Amino acid sequence: MENYRLAPGLPTVVPMPTQSSGVLRESNDMLQVLFQASPLAIVTLDAAGRVDLWNEAAKAVFGWTRQEVHLLPLPFVPVEQAAFFKTLHSQVLRGSSFTQVQATCQRKSGEHFPVHLSMAPLRNAQGKISSCIAIFADVSEPLRLADELRQTQHRLTESRGAERLHLARELHDGVLQQMMGIRYQLAEARRKQLKQKGREEQVEGMSQMVTELQRETLEVITQVRRVISELRPPGLEELGLKLALEGFLAQLQRQRSSDLPSIQFTCAGADRTLSSPVALCLFRVTQEALRNVLKHACARRISVAVRVLATQVDLTIQDDGRGFQVPGCLGEFTRGNHFGLIGMEERVAALRGTLSIQSQPGEGTFITVRLPVSEP
Repeated sequence: MENYRLAPGLPTVVPMPTQSSGVLRESNDMLQVLFQASPLAIVTLDAAGRVDLWNEAAKAVFGWTRQEVHLLPLPFVPVEQAAFFKTLHSQVLRGSSFTQVQATCQRKSGEHFPVHLSMAPLRNAQGKISSCIAIFADVSEPLRLADELRQTQHRLTESRGAERLHLARELHDGVLQQMMGIRYQLAEARRKQLKQKGREEQVEGMSQMVTELQRETLEVITQVRRVISELRPPGLEELGLKLALEGFLAQLQRQRSSDLPSIQFTCAGADRTLSSPVALCLFRVTQEALRNVLKHACARRISVAVRVLATQVDLTIQDDGRGFQVPGCLGEFTRGNHFGLIGMEERVAALRGTLSIQSQPGEGTFITVRLPVSEP
């Protein structure tokens, strides 16, 4: 290697001052050790973009030895990325530096893989830029693991949704139908009792008991229906997201007519084109967000807007309530046992969407969700 030393900060390299031969040799030996021992692929390119130095990590990452690539122009760059790399190289030769640039490289086998690329200029003894250093971090494995995690989350969400749907159907077709049958039988028993002559006191007592049983049965039926609607949003699969959300808002109005804030709802676009997982995710996020607002925000006005585009769907929920300090990581909500927002984030992430929460104390809250129209 020529006589260079690393400057602080970015790995820009500047000429070494005059030193004794022993100190100079020791410095160069140290640089060689660091260069070869680095776990990151390090390559130096001359002004023409040809390979000069090539460490052991570069050999492991790309598959070529230094002898195979020496003086070859960008052998690790795919044809479709050539113009991009040449632009970066020319900018570095003019003095620019880059860190953690996302790019695609190719191995000796022809396999393409993602990297994070950092580049900086190298100067000769006269202080002029003569070449550049490029550092490559192979991120194919982290990205693969992240993709596997997303797929696992997606499968778990689908499985959870299927279980909820199965339970809702079991309750509807089994327990609810039996309770409805009991209610009709009680009504028929009461009707027959009222027809009987004499024994008025006994009939009246029996009638009151049957009436009370009818009332309690109706309460159980109402509770079971509420559980079913929680497990399976009514009308979502049959009628689409717009009508399902309108039904949910109407239900809120019936349950909390006295203290319900003003809620404005709009839906633009073909909501029936949304896949079932996407529609269910948007419904659940809206449901959870509105519950949070009603429980914590003391808001007077809430707006919910869905906009379906060709390839994506956007959901925005805004309120004028008390707001809160959004942590740097939503995972911090778990410390206070606030799992609603965590569940929203997990649902959106499982479908490769994005969730944004903007809020400040006293300034309300603005939630934005963006999802692909079809599940990934």
